[in-house]
Amino acid sequence: KSVVATIAQSSLTDSNIVTITHNLGTADVIVQLFDMSTEANVYADIARTTDNMSSPSVNHVSIDFGIAPTSDIRCLITSLKGATAGTLAYT
Repeated sequence: KSVVATIAQSSLTDSNIVTITHNLGTADVIVQLFDMSTEANVYADIARTTDNMSSPSVNHVSIDFGIAPTSDIRCLITSLKGATAGTLAYT
């Protein structure tokens, strides 16, 4: 399952943090961001938390841009719930 959202650059407040409710019921999610004008990947701090950036959540992600982006941002959230674990070998 996947969720997409558009983050309106003009709606960000001084903290430049946005919280997206995805309701996927898992912290096992991949979050990708891209600039809707240039389609370039955007990097930001992403936390699996509610809007205070400290309370863990399986239904939300909070994105801290640090510095406000210059364009609207598209956010793609994909669930990996139920994926099988890989095998690790430490050397």
